[in-house]
Amino acid sequence: MHNQFTFSIITMNRSHDLELTLFRLSKKISLSICNMIIVDNGSSIEHKEKNESLAQKYNSKYYYLSKNLGVSGGRNFALQKCNTKFVIEIDDDVEFLVDNFIETIL
Repeated sequence: MHNQFTFSIITMNRSHDLELTLFRLSKKISLSICNMIIVDNGSSIEHKEKNESLAQKYNSKYYYLSKNLGVSGGRNFALQKCNTKFVIEIDDDVEFLVDNFIETIL
C-alpha cells in the first residue's frame, strides 16, 4: 500500500531536538506507514553528520541545504519533495500530546 502522508521536518543546528522528535514520533505511529522528509536548513558539519545518521536510523529522506532558506523556504523545499496526498509539517522540537493525533489531523 502506498503511503498517504508525509511528515516534513526542517531543522538547523538542533540535532538533539530532532532526535527527540523522531523518537517520540516513532512511539506514536509506525513510521512504515508514512514517508518522512528531513530538510537540514544549513546546519554546521557536526549537526549535519548527526542529522544524516538520524535520517538513516528513522528511514527518512534527508536533504541538506548549504544555504539557510529560512522556515518558509525550507518548508517549500520539502513540499516539492513530497509525493503523498497529505503532508504534515512539524517543527524539530514538537511533542504530540495525544496518541491519536493522525486521526485528529486527517
